[in-house]
Amino acid sequence: LASVWVELRAFHSVRTEMAHFCSSLQSYIVLEVLEACWGRFMDRLPHATNLEGLIAAHSTFLEGLLKGALLGGPASAQTGDLQAELQAALRSVAQLPSPVGKLQELVAVAHMTTRARFDLREKHIQAGEWGSSASLQPASVIDKDAVADIRGAVQRVNADFKQHQQAFIRLLQLQADVDLQFLLFRLDQSGESNAI
Repeated sequence: LASVWVELRAFHSVRTEMAHFCSSLQSYIVLEVLEACWGRFMDRLPHATNLEGLIAAHSTFLEGLLKGALLGGPASAQTGDLQAELQAALRSVAQLPSPVGKLQELVAVAHMTTRARFDLREKHIQAGEWGSSASLQPASVIDKDAVADIRGAVQRVNADFKQHQQAFIRLLQLQADVDLQFLLFRLDQSGESNAI
């Protein structure tokens, strides 16, 4: 069971790093992109005197939102690479629950097995049969090979995430867009770009 705790600690470390990156990205999108685009949209509304003006203001709002959030919009070669690296990093984040779910299954099965052995032992003790028995001897309830496979899967996901995260930050440093510099600042404040 000690190996499971080591893997859980490693998983929590990876998950914390990924959550920190996603939280910084989310804060940037909400505070720097969404609020700014919404403010510009609200400023244009009084000037939209007809339906075409309203549609144009809304289209400008959506274009700014997509571009600022790195979800689309007119892309140069650099911003296209930036978007691709961000998407790859986020795909890595989405892969993490799979090996962790397998670890949870192993722990749940081990808990049920241990509980069943304990119940059997209690039954033997109550029946006065509390001597040594091969069926009551402790045995490893967690498959060490399965834990090693899970460790490898988490390490691969983490390595993939770090590779794309670092490439994203390197490309972000090359961007001239002032709004993207706010994202770099957020990631810098959280120590993301210092690790490169």
